Amino acid sequence: MYKAFILLFFAFAYSISIKAQSSAGIVVIPPNDSVYSVVDSMPRFPGGNDQFTLFIAKNIRYPLSCRLRGIQGRVFVQMIIEKDGSILNPIVIRSVDKDLDLEAIRVIKTSPKWAPALVAGTPVRMYYTIPISFYMSVR
Repeated sequence: MYKAFILLFFAFAYSISIKAQSSAGIVVIPPNDSVYSVVDSMPRFPGGNDQFTLFIAKNIRYPLSCRLRGIQGRVFVQMIIEKDGSILNPIVIRSVDKDLDLEAIRVIKTSPKWAPALVAGTPVRMYYTIPISFYMSVR
């Protein structure tokens, strides 16, 4: 009887440990909500890279505080390009200055919709990183 009790106790303890491990902070993302890093076809700005460069040049406003302090450099912005080409959650992943960071985010948020990334011909969400350059011209 004692052996049966011990065996039952260990079986119960083992089943509790299995149950506890199955929900240890794992979040399951449904496949249609996945954000890809590697795709068959990269997202594209309308008109291509040259048009993106023109868009940035036309819309960027070099912060006066940075001009006065002579601050220059590249801000790297990561965002998610959605299945419909819209931009979601742009964040700075490499900073130069707080004011340059804010301007880079502002410009990215004003971007028109992109052509989305594709996997097997189907639009998917994708992480995309863009460098935004802030350099003062010499006159």
